[in-house]
Amino acid sequence: MHVNGKTALLGQKADPEVDEITVDGRPLTQEGQKRYLMLNKPRGYVCTLSDEKGRKTVAELVRDCGARVYPVGRLDLDSEGLLLLTNDGEWMQHLLHPRYEVNKVYEVSVAGEVRGAAEALASMTQLDGEPIRPAQVRVLRQGRDTAVLSITIHEGKNRQIRRMCAAADRGHRPSDVAQIRRLLAGKSKSFAVVNAVLVALIALLLVVIGVMTNARQDTRPETVATDSVAADGVNRVVDSNLW
Repeated sequence: MHVNGKTALLGQKADPEVDEITVDGRPLTQEGQKRYLMLNKPRGYVCTLSDEKGRKTVAELVRDCGARVYPVGRLDLDSEGLLLLTNDGEWMQHLLHPRYEVNKVYEVSVAGEVRGAAEALASMTQLDGEPIRPAQVRVLRQGRDTAVLSITIHEGKNRQIRRMCAAADRGHRPSDVAQIRRLLAGKSKSFAVVNAVLVALIALLLVVIGVMTNARQDTRPETVATDSVAADGVNRVVDSNLW
């Protein structure tokens, strides 16, 4: 058991409304409605519920969601993009455990010697002496000394993308990471269901907006052209919608 990221001591007290309590890596939650949030995390926020250094946390961005939710995985301080939050410990474990091989897709902007960068990163099988699964890497855009890459991994080791680029630099490949943005965390059975529900809700919302727009146009007053005689005796056409 851990309280706020530290191993709990015998007899230690903790408040589930204030403290982050995990058992075997899973958040300890009170019974109630399950919540699933998709947050576009901006730079400058850490993915914890509290921070000893006083930095801004993602908890501040979702404080009004009506439940205590926990980040599913991490995006470092300088990274941005999709961050899932939930109070469903089982669902969180399914997304995080490597055996389920849930893909995480990142858009990474790099600078330096970018020729052959995708091949160098995709062929990497060790990171600081630790074995890693090969990443799927595609070049989205490439200039003379900059490139935007799509990198797909499913292990999610600490600062893995930045460390991979740094390791590639030792082979004279890019290490200057200008931006990391996570776009997707999914392609597992459970996430596919959630994703399908979200797509259906968005489609329904678009239909509702379309109906409301059409209704508004149907009730719009017709333009009536009338003759108006000005003081100078000249007839002019007046559009009643302008009044």
